[in-house]
Amino acid sequence: MARLIFFGDERCPYCKKALDSLRGKDFEHVLVPVDIPREERAEVRYLGGAPEARGKSFGELFGGDLGIPKAVLIVDGKATVLMSSDEVIEYASKL
Repeated sequence: MARLIFFGDERCPYCKKALDSLRGKDFEHVLVPVDIPREERAEVRYLGGAPEARGKSFGELFGGDLGIPKAVLIVDGKATVLMSSDEVIEYASKL
């Protein structure tokens, strides 16, 4: 089963649009709130339950791109990074 770790801020219109595309879909997705200023995000470490992301900083996970939203998609233990709301929406449209 697919799992998606969504990094964003529900007040951001791009994040909201991407989150709306995930609602009602039959797969696990978790919102990790990113409500700190962009310039402070690079060093913030993800400490959640997904081994594919645990202990990595926002900057490491997303190649230094500090914008939101971002997501890590995990399918069969393989992690794929989604770098924009458009990529999240595209993935959700296939479900």
